[in-house]
Amino acid sequence: MGRGEETGRRGSVFKTMAFGGLVLVAIVTASMALIVGDLGKFLEEVSSISAVDLAIVSSLMLAAEAVKALRLKAFTGASIIASFYARLIGRFAGTLTPGGVGGTPTRAAIIGAYTGIPIGRAMGASILETMGDSLIPAIIVLVPAVMLLPGSIFVLLMCVFVLISWLGGLTAVSSVRIVNYFYSKLLKLVPRMDIICLIEEQRKKFIDSVSEVKSLDKFLVFISTTLVSHLLELYSILYFYSKTLGSTLGLGDVMEAFVALETAYVMIAFITPGGSGAVEYGLSVFLPPEVMVKWRIIQILVGVVPGFTIAVSIPRLREYIKVTIEPGPSCRRE
Repeated sequence: MGRGEETGRRGSVFKTMAFGGLVLVAIVTASMALIVGDLGKFLEEVSSISAVDLAIVSSLMLAAEAVKALRLKAFTGASIIASFYARLIGRFAGTLTPGGVGGTPTRAAIIGAYTGIPIGRAMGASILETMGDSLIPAIIVLVPAVMLLPGSIFVLLMCVFVLISWLGGLTAVSSVRIVNYFYSKLLKLVPRMDIICLIEEQRKKFIDSVSEVKSLDKFLVFISTTLVSHLLELYSILYFYSKTLGSTLGLGDVMEAFVALETAYVMIAFITPGGSGAVEYGLSVFLPPEVMVKWRIIQILVGVVPGFTIAVSIPRLREYIKVTIEPGPSCRRE
């Protein structure tokens, strides 16, 4: 790729990110203003976030990302630093892309670039992570969403969408019959068996990577790191909850905060950048408006600032991540 073409590609990416950021800000501002009553009250709540609030809550969120980096490390063999970079930059990409779809491939690309492992395996580990922060929350939120109908109808629909998407996607990728049907159609468009063979190799690596969770030690790592990271984020909500209520929190308050957190994970799958609008709605079903506004604003800041800073400040990541997919022996022509 020439320098001019690469510069143009970089500019296109930055323009896309900037557009996603503007859409995110617009939707979040409008949805929060609607939930709290008016724009003035929303801005008042935002301005009431102190430096101490920002430091405590963002530290808890970053600690949760560090724990998730351990989860990513366990399934890729990457260093903890590379895994942490992948987590933060992936979160940045997910915050600015529709439905958070940019986060998963970004993590895979960075892990692949740092470790040299096949992109299929890196993608499998990244998707496994997304499963822990999407499929599991959808299962958890399903019952509360049904109990709070009709006010939670959108939350319920998103839970169903996430569950169907995961089950359908995993079934399609692992089903030999479906995969062969896809290859037969692809061959009509691109009559090259070497490309089909290359895709099949990466698909198998992807399945092998996802299947690692079946081993007891990897399963325990997956569950424990997911649980601990979510508990850290739960504490970040409870921090604002306790300040708002001004009293000792009861079990009911803790459960509401926990379901609100899991709901936020589910609603990220909506088609807007980072699930904006949908996440605010989902949080408002379970949290007081003032708690929702302050926590969500810091969540967005943590999603954007650290990842962007790392991506542009480290030379290795400032250039485009280039993932080379080399065909295995079975795909090479003699």
